[in-house]
Amino acid sequence: MSARVRIGAALVAAVASAAVVAGCGSGEPARFGGVPQSCARLLAPAVAEIRAFAGALYTEGDFEQPQTAAATDPDRPSRACGGAYPQRPVAAPAPGAALSRIVSVVFAVQRGDDPVAGAAKYLDVAAGSAEGVRGREVGDESYSGTPPFAETGAVQIGFRVSNAVVTVSVVGTDAALREGGAPEPVPTAELSTVATGIARTLAADLDSVLPG
Repeated sequence: MSARVRIGAALVAAVASAAVVAGCGSGEPARFGGVPQSCARLLAPAVAEIRAFAGALYTEGDFEQPQTAAATDPDRPSRACGGAYPQRPVAAPAPGAALSRIVSVVFAVQRGDDPVAGAAKYLDVAAGSAEGVRGREVGDESYSGTPPFAETGAVQIGFRVSNAVVTVSVVGTDAALREGGAPEPVPTAELSTVATGIARTLAADLDSVLPG
């Protein structure tokens, strides 16, 4: 199983129990009705940010990822999308050059009874799984943390807009500065900036990719 598939599958599985513990109702009307299956459509607003993060490693693609059983839940359909770069190993990279960049994004729309409250609880569970720090920097509410079961050094930003929850996870490595050294993880601060930028772009354009 590839690294990007492991990250996407872990994100969906880690919050799969959220729907059964929805908590108190909000009474707010739901804004979104479902999740399209086209990852190219879902990630279209953030292609520039993804391309900038991958840099010279970037190659065109449709961002498709295999789906888990949780994605077909009628009360909370979801779609995992993303890309792993490069598609082939880099031969003899220069010291400090980019070796790998992975982006994984999961879109989920809560339906059923009181979907906004259900989405809020979904975000609570996702934040707990990621040991996230809560805030309101993106969307109606958000968190920043570490994707469960993901590569060392990965960063995750999750946010909610009405009854939709989106999680953005990024990770990367650079070639060692010294010959024979181990690859270096991309600094957490840099990954946080990238993940937050992708999340903010998606939050701003969510109405253009998720049907009402």
